Amino acid sequence: IKAECPKLQLALPTPDEIEKWICEAISEDLIERDATEEVCKLLDEHFGAIPDCEKLVDMLWDKVKAECPKVALRVPTPDEIEKWICEAISEEMIEKEATE
Repeated sequence: IKAECPKLQLALPTPDEIEKWICEAISEDLIERDATEEVCKLLDEHFGAIPDCEKLVDMLWDKVKAECPKVALRVPTPDEIEKWICEAISEEMIEKEATE
């Protein structure tokens, strides 16, 4: 399968791609909940207890989320799916795990 993949040239993600990934991540409720807990835990360790920490972090999270462009969900194209699969199977660690 790997041989069938087009030769990929690695490129740094564009700022738009980075923004898209960040916005997708911060839109996930589970990530938000875990991140909020972790931020409050770190703040508590370094600065002591902060009253209403989770509420404050939630407010900050919402402000950042509001900066994200409104993007309609779409189905990936066959070319995008092929690219993702080829990137995944090109990873040595994934190949090693899949063949053991």
